[in-house]
Amino acid sequence: VLESTDMLKNFLPIFSANLIDGLTANKQKLQENIENSPVIVTLLTPKIGYLKSAELFKESLKTGKTIRELVVSKELMSNKEIDSLFK
Repeated sequence: VLESTDMLKNFLPIFSANLIDGLTANKQKLQENIENSPVIVTLLTPKIGYLKSAELFKESLKTGKTIRELVVSKELMSNKEIDSLFK
């Protein structure tokens, strides 16, 4: 057990220096992933209701449009209002 602990203790600084230090998030890709994820439906539900959110999700799957695009095009919410849901 002590030998394993020593190995781990020696490994962690190397792991950190070579794989973690300098690692940054791709904010644009993260935003894209969120917008194309069903999670946005959960955020919209209190504002536009469960049924409308479910409809939009199904339409998004059929059309390939993002839920944001559908919400804005149907004038249910503005881009600014949708942005505020993520804060």
